[in-house]
Amino acid sequence: GYIIVKEAGGLLLDAEFNSLDADLSYDTRVSFIAAASILAIYVLVWIFVAFVMLPFGVRTHEEMGKELTPGQAESAPANFRPGKLALRAAGIAAVLTAIWVLNWEMGWITRESFDFMLPPSQRG
Repeated sequence: GYIIVKEAGGLLLDAEFNSLDADLSYDTRVSFIAAASILAIYVLVWIFVAFVMLPFGVRTHEEMGKELTPGQAESAPANFRPGKLALRAAGIAAVLTAIWVLNWEMGWITRESFDFMLPPSQRG
């Protein structure tokens, strides 16, 4: 709402009638928004990693030499451990998120790196 009021020529005031003057340029970093964004990216990476890791290390009852419960699918896992999966996914997601944040800050790989239409001299 702040940007709309400002663009319309309006003035926003605080409780003491002082002007609210927020720097809304792209270069200005707001720590709360940055932290919330990093947390959201971590959660998305964690979910992705957890789903990718689901089939690894899981064995069926036949592979483990156990009997099936009547009505149970033969492909049902016999040793599924969601806690172990969640911890492994958390560690891998933390490393991947840290790499993403470092890339964001350092600018190692940018959008321009993937612009194949530009001449090689103008690529990032």
